[in-house]
Amino acid sequence: MDRFTTSDGVAIAYDFDDSAPGDAPPVVLLHGFAVSGILNFGGPGLIDGLADADRKTVVIDARGHG
Repeated sequence: MDRFTTSDGVAIAYDFDDSAPGDAPPVVLLHGFAVSGILNFGGPGLIDGLADADRKTVVIDARGHG
């Protein structure tokens, strides 16, 4: 996962899957409480399913996760 730093210095992890063709806007996925984005969306196959439907995804981990 990549990271970016917020204006107050907190590192936020994210993953951008741009393997899908086309230029449709990406689907932003934000996980629920007590999990990470990859655990919540990668394991069950949602990211792959969206890529199969020609959609890019951005998975963001909330503060304190990832």
